Amino acid sequence: MSGLARAWRLARQALLLTALYYAGTAAVTLAHLPVPGNLAGLGLLWLLLETGVVPSEALTELATPALRHLGLLFLPFVVGIMAWPALIAASGVLLGASLIGSALLGLAVTGLVAQAASRKLG
Repeated sequence: MSGLARAWRLARQALLLTALYYAGTAAVTLAHLPVPGNLAGLGLLWLLLETGVVPSEALTELATPALRHLGLLFLPFVVGIMAWPALIAASGVLLGASLIGSALLGLAVTGLVAQAASRKLG
């Protein structure tokens, strides 16, 4: 397959994700919702994928490399935390406990949902 055809497919996939981002931002602005526009765009993407309007294969080629390098997106967060040593010294234990607690809660909810779905699907 030619490089031009692949570039066109990637551009269409990026355009779809960008359009969903802007649609979510517009919906939040117009409805005065207290959520970020990108979260509303993600909800729109989920709805389109769940209903089959957009097949998951339509985004696989762009999403796979993005997910593979997702960890790089957290680097600015870590560097930002390193710039606040006084905050870490004062609240580090509390921040750590809240991070661990939220991770455990997320794992527990995910496990319960997966078990319920497994029982329902047989």
